[in-house]
Amino acid sequence: MWAIGERKARIRSWREREAPRRTGFAGDPRGWEKRNAETAKLTPLGERVLGLVSWNG
Repeated sequence: MWAIGERKARIRSWREREAPRRTGFAGDPRGWEKRNAETAKLTPLGERVLGLVSWNG
């Protein structure tokens, strides 16, 4: 089970179009995606995988 802080960090990264703040993720150093792209539209499965919706209901 993911920790609440990790879940919130994943959701924030998705909403704000930022790479995870961990080693091994170069991200978008120029900030192009954050300025020019839209937040991804998630399917019901994507919402569960990200942690927006509970798997239990």
